[in-house]
Amino acid sequence: MIAWLVRAILAGELLAALAAGWWLSSAAGWPPLAAGLVAAGLPALLHAAVIGLQSLSGAWHRARFARQTGGAPLPPGPAVRAWLGETAASLRSFALLMPWFGDTPLPTGRDPGRVPVVLVHGYFCNRAVWRPLSRWLAARGHPVESVNLEPPFAPVESYLPGLEKAVERLRARTGARRVALIGHSMGGLVIRAWIARHGDRRVAAVVTLGSPHQGTWSARFGMGRNVAQMQPGSRFLAGLDAVETPSVRALFTVILTLHDNIVMPQAAQTLDGARHRVLHGVGHMALVHAKQVRPHLAEALQQAEARGEAIERDEAGVPIAPVRQP
Repeated sequence: MIAWLVRAILAGELLAALAAGWWLSSAAGWPPLAAGLVAAGLPALLHAAVIGLQSLSGAWHRARFARQTGGAPLPPGPAVRAWLGETAASLRSFALLMPWFGDTPLPTGRDPGRVPVVLVHGYFCNRAVWRPLSRWLAARGHPVESVNLEPPFAPVESYLPGLEKAVERLRARTGARRVALIGHSMGGLVIRAWIARHGDRRVAAVVTLGSPHQGTWSARFGMGRNVAQMQPGSRFLAGLDAVETPSVRALFTVILTLHDNIVMPQAAQTLDGARHRVLHGVGHMALVHAKQVRPHLAEALQQAEARGEAIERDEAGVPIAPVRQP
């Protein structure tokens, strides 16, 4: 469904670009070549303008949060870098990946020694946004599974059966007892809700990228019941906080960016008891593409593998060798 909606949006942008080119050439008297170049760049300019407005909102929230907490304001250079990178990531995701690859399986690895990974996308996206990251995971040997969260404007709870099936597909395919889950934006909340319903016995680790764990101010401008659940102070978020135990939170690595243009206030998106990794100069959609994220993902997955080996040794009754002091 998302793929068709995005195609419709792209068709609308194309028609608008053609109309603008025709008007510039016939009514405004521009040379045809100049009118065509402007028309061709119109969709990219539109994306850049929208993301620019979002980024300005994010800058206001950063400044407000810094005043409230006594923190220092951030320099402008990383904000400009985040805006440019987010524009490129948005065009890549919405013009290339999501419209055409949403139903295509993602690349997957086959190393039985690597923890399997389930990828859970965010609001108004589909699994195609993960293609670059899944190639990186596959190259490292990780078996990969994914979901399409549909319908796009439904409550978060409606996505849990699909995630349950994805987890079981991956466990059946690999024979693994536990899987790691990586969620972008709303996908991190879907993972939390799934754990709240099904428990953490099959979970090796959770990594969230730009997830609105404390809600986001921009949710008031979205559509759907899932957006209402992502507003600060929502009953849904309070319910997750109420049921998560310290042992569940210890499974989480929260990766956030202080230049997030969607989830704000940015520095507040934390989870008590989780590990946190804070990035600069990266936008919201860019988190699924940014190479700055990958070392933190590798660290979390390696820790999950070590933890899984320790659990298996303990369950098998294998004694752990004492550590020799130098």
